[in-house]
Order: sequence, then C-alpha cells, then structure tokens
Amino acid sequence: MKKPAQMIIGCVYLFFSLCSGVLAETYRVDTVDPATLELPTVQLPDISQYTPAVVKKMLADARNDKPGKVEKKLVRGLVEMRALYSGEGLLNMGLMQKNLPSALVIEQGVMTLQQISRAYPKQLVAIGEKEYLAKLPIVVAINATLIMEDSVLKLSEEKGAIFVNGGRFFLQGGALLGWRESAGTPAHYTGDKKKFRPYYVAWGGSKTYFSETRVAYLGYFGAKTYGVTLASYQVKASEEIFQREDFDFSESPEGWLINSTFSDIFYGFYCFEAKGIAIVNNTYSDNIVYGIDPHDRSSGLIIAKNHVYGTKKKHGIIMSREVNDSFIFDNESHDNKLSGIMLDRTCIGNQLVRNKVYNNGSDGITLYESGDNLISENTIYTNGAHGIRLRNSDNITMTKNLILNNKAFGIYLHTKDLLAQGQQRDLEKDPYQQEVSGILAEGAIVQNGSGSIFIEHASRFNLYNVLFDGNGGSKDQLKFGGDLARHHNEVVRSLWGKKGVASLVRKREP
Repeated sequence: MKKPAQMIIGCVYLFFSLCSGVLAETYRVDTVDPATLELPTVQLPDISQYTPAVVKKMLADARNDKPGKVEKKLVRGLVEMRALYSGEGLLNMGLMQKNLPSALVIEQGVMTLQQISRAYPKQLVAIGEKEYLAKLPIVVAINATLIMEDSVLKLSEEKGAIFVNGGRFFLQGGALLGWRESAGTPAHYTGDKKKFRPYYVAWGGSKTYFSETRVAYLGYFGAKTYGVTLASYQVKASEEIFQREDFDFSESPEGWLINSTFSDIFYGFYCFEAKGIAIVNNTYSDNIVYGIDPHDRSSGLIIAKNHVYGTKKKHGIIMSREVNDSFIFDNESHDNKLSGIMLDRTCIGNQLVRNKVYNNGSDGITLYESGDNLISENTIYTNGAHGIRLRNSDNITMTKNLILNNKAFGIYLHTKDLLAQGQQRDLEKDPYQQEVSGILAEGAIVQNGSGSIFIEHASRFNLYNVLFDGNGGSKDQLKFGGDLARHHNEVVRSLWGKKGVASLVRKREP
C-alpha cells in the first residue's frame, strides 16, 4: 500500500497486554473511538522570580542583620562537618593541614570574606582586590550568613579547603574555584576519581544562592563530596554531641542556582532529599560524571533554561531514585557521553517539556523503571541510540515531540528482568515491575535509522495523530519493530479506515 511521502496519521489506539515468558506477543486489531484517549496537560511553574535582581534584593536585606563572628575551631564536634570526616576523612584532613583538623567557622550573624580575612589573614589570604585563597575549610554555621559579592574565592586543594554551608550563603557575581597551589593553576580533574579536590556542600535547613557567578574545578568521588551538593543531614539520634534544641535536622536544603556557569565539576549539581531547588538559566559544560543530578527522595525541583553539554562519563541531566513531581523544561542538553536527559529508579510525576536534546552518545531521553511521567514538545535528534527509550516504565505520555534522525528507533519500549544472569539490585531500595506502556500523541517521527517504533512485551500503547516519514532507511515506511512489526499491515489498514483508529489487544490463549 503506497501513501504520500509525508502524512499525518489520523487517530490510532494501540493496546498491548503483557504475557510474561512469551518471546513475542500476538495482538487482535480492532478500532476504537479516539475520544477514549485522555491526555494530561502540561502545567509548568512560573520561573519569573528567579532573577539576579531578586537575589541582590535578598542580599541587601541580609546585610541589615546583626554582624556575625568567625573563629578557628577544631573540626571534631562540628555538626556541619559531621558527615565529611567519617572513615579516613578526618585523618586525611589532618595530613593536609599538618595539624589537628580545624576550620574557619562563621557564627550567629552576617559576615563577608573581607571581614574573615582581616581576622585570619594567614588562613584566608587576600591575593588581590576581592580575591582570596582559603587554606582551611570555611563553615557557615547553622543560623549564620556569609555574603560574597563580586569576589573570587579559591579553595586550596593541598590544604584540604572545602566550603560547608549550614546556614545561608550568597554568591553573587565573582567565582568559587578549586585551586592547585603547587602549580598555581585551577584544580583540574586528573582522571583519578578518588583524588581530593575542594568542594561545596550545603546541609538541611540551609539556603544557597548562586547568581551570575562561575563555579569550577570541584569535587571527587566520596560521601557528598561531588562538587556542588545540597543534602539533608544524616545525624543519628544517638549522637548526643550533635543534637540541637534550636534546630530541626529533618529540614531539607533550599537553593537557587541561576544565571551561572558550572564546569570541570565531578557532579555539576547533586542533591539528596531536597525540595524546591531552582536551577535556572545556567551553563553546565565539561563536567565529569553528570551535569545535573538530583537524587534520592527530592521533589518539587525546577530545572529550566539550562545549557548542558560535554558531560564526559554519563548523562547531561539525570534524576535518580524517587525524585518526584519535578520539572525539566526549556533546557538544551547535547554532546554528553550517554543520554541527554534520564529518569532512573522510580522517579514519578515529572514533566519533561520543550527541551532540545541532540548529539548525545546514547538516547536522547531515557526512562528506566520510572512510570507516570509526561514527555511533551521536545525536539530530539541525531542521538547515538534511540530518540526516547522506556524500560520497565508504565503509563508514560509522549505528546507533540519532534523525533528525527536518531541512529536507532524513534521510540523504543521494552521490559527487562534486572535480576537475570546474576545481576545485582536491591529491590527494597529500588523496586520495579516488568511493565512498560504509554501514549504517543501528535508530533513527528522522521528518518530514524532503525525504524519508527519498537515495542517488546508492552502492556499497552496508544498512538494518535503522528507524522511518520522515512524511518528505517526507506522512504514512506513506518518501519515498526519488535512485537509491533508482525502487525504492520493490519495497523496500516486501520490507520486509513473510516475512523482512522486502531486498537491492538493481545490474543489470549484458551
């Protein structure tokens, strides 16, 4: 049956039922009413408040708070440092400082780098106008505030300088950099993931504001030492020395990271049990493992208008392990080692909208074991594998996406037994079901190398009003793959039937 080179397929409804243990599914092809399709609507948050002008206003208001004080204190006993010196961390810090590990601790009120340097000129060295080199960790204690405006702070790699925020930190303009004193250069990543580099970490109850700034050369593989980290406290009830009557350790960290650049960072951004973080209008370039990586049990995140590229080891943007009810929109993610955008391990209720995802080494958008998400109005092209890949991810809605010229399939749905062949997975932390399903509505799937849609063991799939052209290397072909391929002719006949709607239901054996 020959059709025009470009055609908008009228309404189609495909329904598949999973049959475990069967290598290929067989379906009955019927027609249904297109009104039975229920498409969720895109609902994105207002991001107009996330501007440098608003940060500057908050910073100006903070200057009116009471003055703080800074003291050099032993690290042992500081709750803000608790999670960072477990294991060999304290010993290594002592070796780098060649003394009992200590830190510059800002307490009670508001301070600036200039004030800290005046009090401790050998530990926070002024090396130029509004430029400082920290030779000890800097700790903003709970209920304290540090303001950096148009200043550069270099953290000494050799001296083990890190930045720990338990209170409030404003970084407006200027830069926060890891620094290699011995070479007089930035602390570039060496390829050794366990080699110490300075890093920034902000704890539960803290507030972080990065605006119009540069952050670079930070982080390595360790507990919360990835580079730029916002995480909840992990203080045990039995640790009486750290308990405080004036603070609730169950609070989540808050933060705005806006209009800034992040590069050569082990994880460009990482959060753990965070809520309401805004990552807006930044550039994440040439970071090591991930560009942006929200993690465990975070929610209400806004990741919008960011340019993410050149991630060296894995994905540009990834959410993993119960990062729910969040928004990834108007981002550009390209030329990353693996996927441009990924949801992994039970991330639900998220919206991926109007992103441009291209030239990534693997899929454009990948969902693993993450159901009930919306993928809408994205442009996904020239990626090294599939345009959109869904694995063990149920009830995914894909609307108005332009998917073209990807190396493999435009859309690829499949299930996988993650415990087969001796693979390891903690099912208590990371449960999943071998179910994959979705709706594909409107948009276009054009000139993808292996074909348009591949489905393996899907429980259901809906297709509505999509343009197909030139998939699988042959013009005018739909080029279905997997279980769908055997029903190609039946589906095509239904597409141009009176209603233009097809319903495929797996045949059940008696």
